[in-house]
Amino acid sequence: AQRRANKLEDRYEDVVGYRKLWEEYENIQETVDSTPPPQELKRTRSFDLQKAKTWYFDFQSLDGQEEDDDNKSQASLSLLSAASMESQRRLYAEKSRIRR
Repeated sequence: AQRRANKLEDRYEDVVGYRKLWEEYENIQETVDSTPPPQELKRTRSFDLQKAKTWYFDFQSLDGQEEDDDNKSQASLSLLSAASMESQRRLYAEKSRIRR
């Protein structure tokens, strides 16, 4: 009986956590939807990829050597804030530790 009560309480905490994450996601969506679209971008140049001597890309100008690739992609691609990502990661780590 105690184990079942603990599982139900655990599930309830999961639901509350998911609802908070969903609220945060909806707030982000509202912000995105209310932001006016950028002005139309015009092409300043066109180039043919087959003619490699007519174009180039300066990868050195990116200067991304200080950052790890994983950190870069997590920070730039995530819709969640860093704090909520960390809390979600801690939640799953704790759950997996408990289930072992």
